[in-house]
Amino acid sequence: MMHSESLSCVDAPLLLPPARDKMPTLPFDLSGYAQWSSLPDEEDDLEFVAGPPLQEIKHRVPRLAIDPSLLVGYALRPREACLLSLLDGLSPVSMLVDLMGEDAEESLVVLCDLHARGLIAFE
Repeated sequence: MMHSESLSCVDAPLLLPPARDKMPTLPFDLSGYAQWSSLPDEEDDLEFVAGPPLQEIKHRVPRLAIDPSLLVGYALRPREACLLSLLDGLSPVSMLVDLMGEDAEESLVVLCDLHARGLIAFE
């Protein structure tokens, strides 16, 4: 049986880029540039569509749009998890918002966000 010589990486020179603190560039805050560059351009086709009136939404019944076992992988905030736990397929949005207590507007925002993410649907 033939054996080959093992190659040693110790003898090979490492060709790594210089450390960040040794690079000839200065750190700059680019958050203003990032915000400016993400704005829509004149060529962008923007379409704004108003949703149904708020009173109509409050009478609709939300339901879970995905299999509950798939929620394990989602990073849910406490208010989102609480609201999802209240979905029974019978309670309208107005009742869910009342059950959430404290801030009704925040609860509506959470519902809209869950709908936009495809986690809930309305009947």
